[in-house]
Amino acid sequence: MDAIFFPPGYTITHHQCGADHHTLQLEHKIIGADCPDCKVTSHYLHGVYWRHPQDLISSERPIKLWIRVKRFRCENQACSRRTFAQSFPEFLSYKAQRTERFKRMQARVGLQLGGELGQKVLRELNLNSSGDTLLRATRTLDPAPTPPPRVIGVDDWAFRKGHTYGTIIVDLERRRVLDLLADRTAPTLKAWLEKHPSIEIVARDRASEYSRAISSALPQVQQVADRFHLLLNVSQAVHTWLRRDKKKILAALESFSPSPLTASQTDSLKPQASPERRLRPYHRDREARRKQYDAVVALRKEGVNQAQIARETGVPYRTVRWWLQKGYFPERLGRTRALEPVVTEHLTRRWLEGESSLSSLVREVTDLGYDLQESTIRTFLHGLQIQKSGAYQRDKKSYARGGLLYPTIQLTRWLTMPAKDLSDEGKAVLEHLAKALPDLQTNYRLVQRFRKMIAQPGLEQQAPFRTWLKEFRSALAPELVRLAKSFQRDQAAVEAAVTLPWSNGQTEGWVGKLKLIKRLHYGRASFSLLRRHLLMS
Repeated sequence: MDAIFFPPGYTITHHQCGADHHTLQLEHKIIGADCPDCKVTSHYLHGVYWRHPQDLISSERPIKLWIRVKRFRCENQACSRRTFAQSFPEFLSYKAQRTERFKRMQARVGLQLGGELGQKVLRELNLNSSGDTLLRATRTLDPAPTPPPRVIGVDDWAFRKGHTYGTIIVDLERRRVLDLLADRTAPTLKAWLEKHPSIEIVARDRASEYSRAISSALPQVQQVADRFHLLLNVSQAVHTWLRRDKKKILAALESFSPSPLTASQTDSLKPQASPERRLRPYHRDREARRKQYDAVVALRKEGVNQAQIARETGVPYRTVRWWLQKGYFPERLGRTRALEPVVTEHLTRRWLEGESSLSSLVREVTDLGYDLQESTIRTFLHGLQIQKSGAYQRDKKSYARGGLLYPTIQLTRWLTMPAKDLSDEGKAVLEHLAKALPDLQTNYRLVQRFRKMIAQPGLEQQAPFRTWLKEFRSALAPELVRLAKSFQRDQAAVEAAVTLPWSNGQTEGWVGKLKLIKRLHYGRASFSLLRRHLLMS
C-alpha cells in the first residue's frame, strides 16, 4: 500500500478499513532533518505530534490520514530557532490541511468545471470541498513555459458583448494560446509585443488599434490581414452598392422570368403549421393571460401607474404597456401557424381583384380583427404569385412594395460566392443582370478575381494583386472605390494575405473555444480564471 498511495520513504504503521472510510497511520522513517533557518542537520528528537490532512479516496471511500510528525531541536547554538518539525515537501506543505495531490485534483476540477459544479462532482466522489476552495486552488496552477513565438495571431474577444472586450494572442505555428489580455487597446498590446522581440509575423483583422500597436512596438514585423475579414469587407461594400442601385436592379429584373417551380417547391413557400396549431389556434395559456389582462385593465382604471401594475400582477412592464396601448385583449396565435380561412379567402379575393399593395392588405386584415405581421402576409402573397399560371407573375407595384423575389442579401451572396458554387437560378439571374447592367458585370469580375487570389494564396499572386488593386480603384461603384482606397492604405498587410499562408482562422477558432469556457463557468468566471483555463487547455 505504501507504493500505491504514498511516495517512497513513508510507512503505514496502522490500517483500518471502516464501513465508510479508510484510516491510515503514516510515518516517515527519518532520523534527522535540516533546520529551515541555519540549514544545520539535527538528530536531536524533541517530540512528536499528529497531522490530519485531507487526501484522495480509495475504493470510493475517503482516507483519514494520521501522519506522525517528528520535531527536532536545532543543535546550532547560534541559531535563533530552537525547534523545528520535519517537512514533507512533495506530499504535504507546511500547515496545509490537504495533501499536494488532492490540491492538484481540486485545481484541475475547478479549472474545468468551475466552483459550484466542481463541488457537486467531488461530493459524488465522497470528497468534501467548497466551490470557493476549488477556485482558489486553480490559482496555484501555472501554464507551462512556451518557447519564443515567431508567428502569432491577434484578435479581440467579448468578455461582455457590446461592453467589455479583450485580446487573444495565439501561436499559429504551435497551435496554442500564448496569452489573454484584459482589453483591446493599442498600449496594452504594444506592451506585450515589446516583451516578445522574436515575433516576425502577426496575423490580425483590419482594426486600426492593433495595426498601430504592432507598428509602434515591432516596426520590422510583417503584418498579415485576415482573409475572412477581407472577404467580409468586400461583401459589405457590394451589399451597400446593390442597395444604392436597387431601383436599377428592380427595373432590370422586370423582364426576367425564371422557370416555374415544382409543386413541392411551391408548397414549401406557403405558411406551414403543426396540426396542434391548426386544431387550436389560441395559445394554451389563453385563459390565464385573459385574467391577467383583465387585472391590468382594472388596476389602470383605478389610477395605478404601469410600473405598479407590473409589480402587483407579475406581468412584465413592457407587456403591460403594450396591452394598455392596444386597448383590447391581443390574441396570441403563435409564430408558425396556418392563416385563418377568413384571412386566406380575403387575401386571395383581393389579390385576384388586382390589389397588390402590401400595406393596404395589412390594414384590411387588421380591420377584420386579425393582428398579423407583414412578413406573414408577404409570404402568403408570394405563394399566390408562384401559383399563378405556374410561373412568376408580378407587376411593378407589387414588386417594389415587398414582392421582391431576389432581395439584396441574396444578390450579394451570388455576386461574392465562388462561381462554381452558383445554382442554376443564380447563374441565370446574374447573366440577365450582366446584359442589362454592364457596370455590374465589370464589378462582378473584379470581386471574383479577388476571391480567387484569397482562396489560393502564394507568392505568385503578388503581381496579379497589384494589377487588380489598380483596376479596383477605378471600379464603377463608389463603394468599391472607397474599399480599394482602404486596401491601398493597408496594402502591405492585404498583399501579405494573398501571398503568405498565414491567416487568423485559427485565432477565431480559439475565440470560439473561449466562448465555450465562458458558458461552462455560467458567465461568472473572472478574467484570471478564464485566462488560466484557456492557457492550460
